Amino acid sequence: MPIQRMCRIVEKAQLNAYATSMTLEVGEMSEQISFGQFINIRCGEGLLLRRPISICGWQEGVLRIVFEVRGEGTAWLAQRRVGEELDVLGPLG
Repeated sequence: MPIQRMCRIVEKAQLNAYATSMTLEVGEMSEQISFGQFINIRCGEGLLLRRPISICGWQEGVLRIVFEVRGEGTAWLAQRRVGEELDVLGPLG
């Protein structure tokens, strides 16, 4: 069953001009993840729709995502910093 929670960014790396890797502290959500799943992240105050991002890897309490900036939502997400929290819904799919 999907969990919605605030998840802290614990690691962030810029992979190239467009791609970003983030590791999120997700707590018990990590116990439910399977291969091929994704999370939905609320991006910004004025943006209505969440952004679906594939889960690249996970271990106890954390998961890793990699995404490219493709629009306003992912541009906002790429500007977040370590220590900030994101509104995450998952795992889905």
